[in-house]
Amino acid sequence: MTKVITVLLLLLSLTACMYETIYKNADRLILNRLEDFVTLTRPQEEMLLKGFHQIQLRHQSHYLPMYSSWLKTLGANWQTMDKRQILELSQQVSGHWYDLIQDAGPVLVQLLVSLDQKQRKQLISNIKGEMGKYKSRNERVENSIERFEDVLGKLNIQQKEMISRHYDKVAFYREVRVLHNQKRLSKIEALLQRSPLTVAEIEELTRYVIDAPNTLPEHIKKHRVQRIAKQIDLLISLRATLSTDQQAAFVDYLKDLDYILAEFNDAKL
Repeated sequence: MTKVITVLLLLLSLTACMYETIYKNADRLILNRLEDFVTLTRPQEEMLLKGFHQIQLRHQSHYLPMYSSWLKTLGANWQTMDKRQILELSQQVSGHWYDLIQDAGPVLVQLLVSLDQKQRKQLISNIKGEMGKYKSRNERVENSIERFEDVLGKLNIQQKEMISRHYDKVAFYREVRVLHNQKRLSKIEALLQRSPLTVAEIEELTRYVIDAPNTLPEHIKKHRVQRIAKQIDLLISLRATLSTDQQAAFVDYLKDLDYILAEFNDAKL
């Protein structure tokens, strides 16, 4: 959901007629982004577009109503929700995110299997390069503050310090997640060096691509629970410091998202 919200925030600067256009062409935007990592053939492009169009149809019919429901819950209760209620909503969002990845998994795996060895090496090399781009602690904290200010408006010194302290508290969990993703990429790279892949190897590749919660190591599951709990603690603490203007800004933010979701829902795919 965080990724979805980030995309929606970027759309806020566009005119209303652009919302529908971008949503209708989301499959091509995904293709353009993917081709920053690997050069595809025309048949591979067509295969990807066809697969993601089907995912998009399901996204509009199945997932958009869920987003609207979550926004209504937040709009009505964000000032009073306790930790348990926020955790419950967070679990719904996380479950949706993995369902969405599972929907996309077969299309992505089919594409990976179709790549020749040159394309596979290009893809892995570019992913490693992207993963190797590290920002300093201060840069990451500033980015976090900017994301909050996109929603709440200008933060005061106390609020910025709260976010900064939170960043340090979850740094360990971030490193664990980075190491986990590096291991996943190594497994994917090893499998893609084999050609052709057996049915069992394709199933193994699918597990690493999807990375579903039920397949995660126990320590990763534990760390995720702890990280989410700390994030919720931050949100509740930050909520208590909001000024009247910041509260109004958040309400307007939710209204903007609801409007955009309505535009997406009306788009003719």
